Amino acid sequence: MFHCTVSAAPQSGIRCYTPPYPQFFLCRQLARQLSVATYLCKVYFDCLGKMNTNLLVMLVVLCSSGGNAITRREYRIPLPFTLEEYRIGHLWSTGKWSLLNTGGGEGVEVVVNEPYEEDGESGHFTHKIFHLASKVPKVIRMLAPKGSLEIHEKSWNRFTEVKTVTSNPDYMKDGYHTTTHTRLVKAADCDQDNIFSDISSDIDDVIHLDIVNDPIASSDYKVDEDPTKCDSGFGNLSPDWQKSEVRMCVHKLVEVEFHWFGLQGTVESRIQKVCPRFFRNLHRQMFCWTDNWIRLSIDDIRVWEDEVKDELDKTRTIGEVRGMSEQ
Repeated sequence: MFHCTVSAAPQSGIRCYTPPYPQFFLCRQLARQLSVATYLCKVYFDCLGKMNTNLLVMLVVLCSSGGNAITRREYRIPLPFTLEEYRIGHLWSTGKWSLLNTGGGEGVEVVVNEPYEEDGESGHFTHKIFHLASKVPKVIRMLAPKGSLEIHEKSWNRFTEVKTVTSNPDYMKDGYHTTTHTRLVKAADCDQDNIFSDISSDIDDVIHLDIVNDPIASSDYKVDEDPTKCDSGFGNLSPDWQKSEVRMCVHKLVEVEFHWFGLQGTVESRIQKVCPRFFRNLHRQMFCWTDNWIRLSIDDIRVWEDEVKDELDKTRTIGEVRGMSEQ
């Protein structure tokens, strides 16, 4: 055990001891209580030579003042489905994706999956917890204390609109959340603007995704998940498929809010980088998995979801880590 002295403001000293990590969190909480509008957390280590570099970075970040920024990007995904086909296919594919990405102590935990009625609206509510230790960027794994990489997702689905909020309430509390607004539009293209004008007029960028022609990371590519080659009930899609086969557009407005100074740019940019990768891959899979869901009803889907929950509870704590990860 060794100690270091931390000065959070010119005339305010905080004594903390390292390791373990919890004392770092105390540093940040005490610094916040100084009520200084702007301050620098000056870190002095009389034992710097013994300090692990990762822990040093952790301390500097946690003793830095919070920031406040929101990034907004709209993603547009043209698809060859009717709206009702999409409803069934997306729910089935989400369950399948959860199974493929759960195991070895990580993956998806379904907490609530039930109908809801609120403020005159009705739909389906889900609450999931994503256990993500190996599924976030390496820089975040380096800084994150054990147990902090659990993301809660709450989703209100009232077909044809969905609101999904992800957060980290156990550790980051109000320091982070992502809100995704999804709207499904019957259309022959994805050129319609101002879909989210009632939510925000300040959108940083509009990104068009193509499940056929967009480049796919070699680590993600599978022949049986390639819409140009897979055995799908819709046949295969050609490179110029958007000229005649688009029947709907998925519009997703992703708002990322992150309040920790020092990590804002990294986290916000990486989240907005992961989003198109996930959206693109899932909808490619959904197309290629058509034979599994095309004949199902919404009642069949609810039964499937119950089966998926039971299977996730069994597999989450056994075997090896599975599925998508960030390096």
